[in-house]
Amino acid sequence: MCRDGALRLTVYNDGPWAQEDLAVAPHRVGLGNLRTRLRILHGDRSELLLQPAEAGGLEVIVTLPLQEA
Repeated sequence: MCRDGALRLTVYNDGPWAQEDLAVAPHRVGLGNLRTRLRILHGDRSELLLQPAEAGGLEVIVTLPLQEA
């Protein structure tokens, strides 16, 4: 979805996962590296968000700034 000069990508995983994993996941190496790369490339104009999906499972939302070609 494109809105307010940003592209928002949402990915759902409806596989089994424990609620406790959500508290630990943001501190794992891969997600930490992704957050660092987003911050280096886009500063505060990007975001990586992990949250429980309404229908169950996990929802990951990545927000990136749109740039004109």
